[in-house]
Amino acid sequence: MAAGNNDNNTQSPTNPSSDDLNQELRQSIADAYSFVEGAKTSQTFSSLTFEDLMAQQITILTGPDTPQRPNVLNRISSVVTRAQDAITKIQQLPPDFFTQKDNTDAVNTELAGDDPYSDGVND
Repeated sequence: MAAGNNDNNTQSPTNPSSDDLNQELRQSIADAYSFVEGAKTSQTFSSLTFEDLMAQQITILTGPDTPQRPNVLNRISSVVTRAQDAITKIQQLPPDFFTQKDNTDAVNTELAGDDPYSDGVND
């Protein structure tokens, strides 16, 4: 080796190795990037206000909708309308509609003693 030749593999306090220098530079850049991103995040959180959150909720409740994806108020309105229609239909039925048993319909629950398969002993 010549006398003026700098060997990159030699390490001294005044001549750090290239790996150490690379590590130090990367750490400095990473710290700067983290600082900038952290400041942006902090600014985002600090700029979020109660009014902004309320406006978002109002948009969710009353915002634009489609027949396939109605907003919350339209969904509630639809449920209320269907329930009111069902109540109106139920009110128009005669009272005996609900009290007479239909022996031809399997959805009716058998009353005690009405079971044709019962022997009457263990009812």
